[in-house]
Amino acid sequence: MAAMTTHTKRKSVSATAGVAVLLGALLAGCSGGASIEDFCADGQAIQDGAFLDDVDSTDTEAVNKAAADGLAQIKAIKAPKEIADDWSTLTDAMDEYLGALKDVDVTSDEGMEKMAEISKTMTSDEVTAASKSVETFISENCEA
Repeated sequence: MAAMTTHTKRKSVSATAGVAVLLGALLAGCSGGASIEDFCADGQAIQDGAFLDDVDSTDTEAVNKAAADGLAQIKAIKAPKEIADDWSTLTDAMDEYLGALKDVDVTSDEGMEKMAEISKTMTSDEVTAASKSVETFISENCEA
C-alpha cells in the first residue's frame, strides 16, 4: 500500500508542478494596467507565485482552485498594446488547458496520459510564438 501512496503522490506533485510552471510563465509579465511600467512592476510582484503558497500538492482540488485563482488574476490583466494579442493567445490557451485538466484524475495512468495530451495545448506553434513574443517584450522592457 505504501508504494501505491508514493506513486499517487508523485503523480499529484507532477500535475501540481506543471500547473505552477505554466501559471508562473504567464504571471511573469502581469499587470493591472496597459502601461509598460505597470505591466513590469505587477509582473514582478506576482511572479513569486504566492498564490501557490500553502497549497497541498497532493490535493488535486486545492491545486485546481489555486490554478483557477491565478488564472483569474492573469485574465484581469491588460497587456501593453505591443503584446496584447500574444497575451490573449496565452491566457486563452491556459484557460483551455486548466478547464480540460479539471476533469482529469492525475492519480491514474490513464489520467496522466490524458494530462500529457492536454498539455499539448500549451506547446502549439501559436502558443509557443506568443510566449516567445511576450518573453522578448519582458526582457527588453522590464528590469530584472
